[in-house]
Amino acid sequence: MARLHAVWGPPKARESAWPTTVSAACPYAGDELLYDPAPLSDLTARGTPPFPDAAAHARLDQHFHDTYTAILEGRAPWSAIDGPAAALQVDTPSTLDRRWPKPAWAPLADGELADQAEDWIPDMGQLAPPRVLGPFSDHALPMQARRLAFAVMSFSPLLPPRIRPLVRGMRNRPRPSNERRQAITAVVQVPAMAWRQDTDGLLEAALPLGPHFHPEAPVAGPGRAPAWIGRAVPTREGPTWLATALPLPGLPPVEVLARRVRLEVLRLRRHERRLSQEDLLRDRSEVLYRTACEWWYEHDPDAVLALWQDASSWPDWPWPPVP
Repeated sequence: MARLHAVWGPPKARESAWPTTVSAACPYAGDELLYDPAPLSDLTARGTPPFPDAAAHARLDQHFHDTYTAILEGRAPWSAIDGPAAALQVDTPSTLDRRWPKPAWAPLADGELADQAEDWIPDMGQLAPPRVLGPFSDHALPMQARRLAFAVMSFSPLLPPRIRPLVRGMRNRPRPSNERRQAITAVVQVPAMAWRQDTDGLLEAALPLGPHFHPEAPVAGPGRAPAWIGRAVPTREGPTWLATALPLPGLPPVEVLARRVRLEVLRLRRHERRLSQEDLLRDRSEVLYRTACEWWYEHDPDAVLALWQDASSWPDWPWPPVP
């Protein structure tokens, strides 16, 4: 979790950048379209010889970014990243996270997460919906959808120096209660995942995920929907709760989600070669949400919009809020 937190953050000069000024073909993307040169130091510290010199590394790094952008814009196949990734030695296999999640004292509703995001980033209303919901952000959406987008972005390290809006308030006085700080810590430790429900009501992860992140019983929170994207967070005295749960009519093909997540892992491994897929899905979960939304917008946007307009498809919280 700390790996991505330690290497990514928006440089000051880019705070006013907007995706459409960088790539008209990816108008809903975030800072990933901005070239962020990777240092040679991480490669030499953890890579295997032979190492390129600084000039050669800079050329390889720029080529990686150009290829990455071409893939997102549809000008290159997904496999085009394999060569640049191998040259930078960032294509090592990703291992599953062995750290067990800590149970939360009680659930944090999406509204609480969204409030933290908006409190620290007043422009979140313009930032969050495109980054999370993609092209659906151009439509008239129910309050739950926009609140969900705020909540998802509360996990991204948007504040200097690479701090998540969700945890920013924990460092200021008056400090939140111990129960609230513990609940925030618990939800931050859990990666987001695309889930489908089996016949017994259990959630099945669409992508590889450590076994201790799989709920062993039906979860609380999601409404009436065939599939969700969210964080399955265990609680101390109640069932596992699905935080930031986005209802979907179904999941896109697994390869659609997997290739986009892998591409983002490779991009960020240029800065931290130990980065795992689960690290990415903790701090940059908006990539997973937006990928699913873009696929549905291309195939059946009306099905998604109809589902979201049904209030019963959104989470319902039976527990009292965290004090």
